[in-house]
Amino acid sequence: MKRKTWLLMAIALISALILFNCSSMEYTSAKTYVQQNDLVKAEEFFLKAIDLEPENPEIPLRLARDVYIPLDKYQEAKSYLD
Repeated sequence: MKRKTWLLMAIALISALILFNCSSMEYTSAKTYVQQNDLVKAEEFFLKAIDLEPENPEIPLRLARDVYIPLDKYQEAKSYLD
């Protein structure tokens, strides 16, 4: 019985961690557009993701690194890296 309780608690904990660690659909789409080399669409979705997840420091970093630097938009890249 104890083993079953521990197993259920472990499953609940793992499920909660996965649920709270999920990125927004916009951020996931932006990363997909980067992989497809559609940087205009990637920029659009990174900007939407920043609005939805302003506390996520990875989004502006990826926007600068994956979109603005390859497009030679260094001023925009710098503003998101600051």
